[in-house]
Amino acid sequence: MASGQPSEKLKIWQSGSKFKLTLAAFTLIEAVIALLVVGMALSLILLVWPQLKQSWQTNPQPTLQTALNQLQKQNYQLKNTQPSEVDLVNEKGKPARLLVKNHKLRVASEGRGQVILMQGVLNMTVEAHPGYDLIQLNMVNKQVAKGILFLPQKFKEEAHDDKKPT
Repeated sequence: MASGQPSEKLKIWQSGSKFKLTLAAFTLIEAVIALLVVGMALSLILLVWPQLKQSWQTNPQPTLQTALNQLQKQNYQLKNTQPSEVDLVNEKGKPARLLVKNHKLRVASEGRGQVILMQGVLNMTVEAHPGYDLIQLNMVNKQVAKGILFLPQKFKEEAHDDKKPT
């Protein structure tokens, strides 16, 4: 402002000892309208958020069946079925257990660690059938997943004769 002229947006007038200041700004009505628009946008987000959150949750059904198929591919054998656990034997003959602990479906082996197959699992129910087991998982988010576990039954090893057949 080399010319000494006040800017267009800020003008100060001196009338006696009082100053009058005018600024290009929002009026009270414009501010109220802006607050109403922001409030409506926030309330819309709060109404839509539960539906969006629910749609983001994955279906546990294919995840469970994939985990059970993985056990089959890793050559586990079924040793014993209990109402909430499945005792397994890996291909090297080491015992393992399919169970739910701390809201996680896992395969645990003594001294060998564990593999977490799924998270968010409340409990597991196992129904033994000839040739397969039906696994039902109740999830923390109230969903239910059912899967079929096809594993060969581990039979007690029979005594072997070292004699060659003649």
